[in-house]
Amino acid sequence: MKNSDFSTETQPMNYVMRLFISDNAVNSRIARENLSNFLAEFPQHSFQIEIVDLYLQPEMALQNGIFITPTLQILAPQPGGIIYGNLSDRNALERILQIG
Repeated sequence: MKNSDFSTETQPMNYVMRLFISDNAVNSRIARENLSNFLAEFPQHSFQIEIVDLYLQPEMALQNGIFITPTLQILAPQPGGIIYGNLSDRNALERILQIG
């Protein structure tokens, strides 16, 4: 067995997310900034983020059962999940993304 078989580094992951925001509302701006700062700490992973502004696309809220903004929806990897709020809770992001 090689030493690399026991590596503590995680394999690069591909994450697909959808961030629902309300135009330029304060909490929406904070959520975008918090998410950007958090993800920048993990350059080894790939992040695809779709920003959905509910002022411009209200039908997306109905289609996805979103009634609060900001909301981060994790589409991949499974099992996915949802976080509500401005994403200031780093522990919640780490848990739902299984990262950190």
